[in-house]
Amino acid sequence: MSSWGPTSDGWKGYMLSAESMSSAVSGVSTVASEVVGALSSSIPSNSSFLSYFPGREDSAAPSGSSGRDHVVSVLFDVDEGPEETPHFLCVCYTNGFQIWEVLDTAADMTQATRETQPLREVLSVRQGPTRLVKVLASVPVTEGSILAGKQPALAVVSGDEPGDNNLVRIFSMKTHDYLHEMRFHGDVHAVACNRALLIVALKNQLLLHALTDLAPLHAFSTFPSPTTTGVLALGPRWLAYPSWQPLGGGDPGGIAPANTFGSAYMDIGVGVAGSLSSGAKSLGEMGLRTLSSYMSSSPPVGHLREPSIEYAGTVTVRDATSGEAVHTFRAHDAPLTLLRFDASSSLLVTAAVDGHNINLFHLEASPCGPPRHLYRLVRGVTATTIQDITVSEDLRWVAVTSSHGTAHVYAINPDGCPPAADTHAPPPPPPPPAPS
Repeated sequence: MSSWGPTSDGWKGYMLSAESMSSAVSGVSTVASEVVGALSSSIPSNSSFLSYFPGREDSAAPSGSSGRDHVVSVLFDVDEGPEETPHFLCVCYTNGFQIWEVLDTAADMTQATRETQPLREVLSVRQGPTRLVKVLASVPVTEGSILAGKQPALAVVSGDEPGDNNLVRIFSMKTHDYLHEMRFHGDVHAVACNRALLIVALKNQLLLHALTDLAPLHAFSTFPSPTTTGVLALGPRWLAYPSWQPLGGGDPGGIAPANTFGSAYMDIGVGVAGSLSSGAKSLGEMGLRTLSSYMSSSPPVGHLREPSIEYAGTVTVRDATSGEAVHTFRAHDAPLTLLRFDASSSLLVTAAVDGHNINLFHLEASPCGPPRHLYRLVRGVTATTIQDITVSEDLRWVAVTSSHGTAHVYAINPDGCPPAADTHAPPPPPPPPAPS
C-alpha cells in the first residue's frame, strides 16, 4: 500500500504547477461562460422560460414573485445504451426540470458549432419540486415492456410537497409522458443505473430493478447514509455499498415476505397519464395499484433496526448481474459518504465522513483474491465532506472535490506503484534542429 500526501517527498514532483493550474482554471472558466451564454441565448424571451435561470431578473414576473426558480441540482449524464452515447445536462428546480443535449459530443459537429451552440434544449417540464433526474440507458426491450417505443427515458425523483422526495417517476423523453411510478416509505437519496439495472437508494436500503421492465429484483440493507446524496457505486460489473453487518450475517437481498426489514415500497403505479403542453407538465389521474399484500403491509423503512457502529466503513461488493456477494472489506473506520468506480469497475475509491483520507482499492473477481489497498490519498487535517470523486480514463489521475470548495488531483498507477516521470510527466520537447 502506498500513502501519498501534499507534503511527502515523492509527491512534490507530481503537483500541478502554478502555470498549469492557472491554465486549467482559465479553461474551466471559459467553458462555464460558454455554457451559461448558450443557455441564456437559447431561452425564449417570455417570462415562463426566463425564470428558469436564478441569476437572471425577469421584469415580467408576477407581483409577489422573485422572478427566479431555485436550482436544486445540476449534473451531466449520459445515455449508455446507444453506441454514440449521447450526453445530457440535467437541471432540477423547485418546480420542475430541464434536459439539454450536449451537442459538442456529436461526431458530425463542426468546431464553430461546438463553440456557438454547445447545447440544445430537449424538454422543459413544470411540475412539483424535483430533487434529481437520472438518464436511463436506452437498451433493447420486449414489446410488452413499459419502455417499449418510449426511449430515451428518465427517472425523476420528486414528491407531492417541498422536501418530500419519496417518489420515483419514469418519464419518456420521446413521448413526454410519465410511464411508471414508484412510491417509497422513505426519501430517495439516489438513483443509479447501468445497462441492466435501475437502483433506488434509500437511507438504509438499495432497491434493484430490471431496467427492461422495472420489475423488482433484490433489496439489500445498507449502513445508514450519513448524507442525503446516497452512498453506492454501480459499474458494468459490480455494485458496491456500505455494509450494515458482516457478510455472513444474512442479507440475501430477495424481495420476499421473509425480508428482514419488510418492503420499502408503498405502492407502484403503471400507465401514469400525462401530457406536455407549452413546456408545462400536467399530470392526469394516476391510476395507482397496490403491490402484493406483503409489500403493502410491511413496516416502513423508518422502523429498521440500527446497525452496529462496529461495521461502519465496511464495503460489500456484489455481482451486478446475479446479486451474488463477491467481496466484503473494511475501507474506513467511520461511516462512508462516497464510493466511486472507474469506468471498468476494477478500481474502487472510497471516502468517509471525516474526509481526511481517500482510499483506493483494486478489485479482482473472486476467487482470485481479496481487494488490494493501493493508495491512501491524504486530503488534509480539517474535516470536510467529499462531494465527488472521478478517476481518469487512463487510470493515472484521481480528482476529488470537497464541501470546502477545494479540488485535489492525485497521481496514481493502476498497479499501486509510485507515480514516476515516465508515466505522468509530459515528454520533454524535441531539441531544436541543429544549425545548418
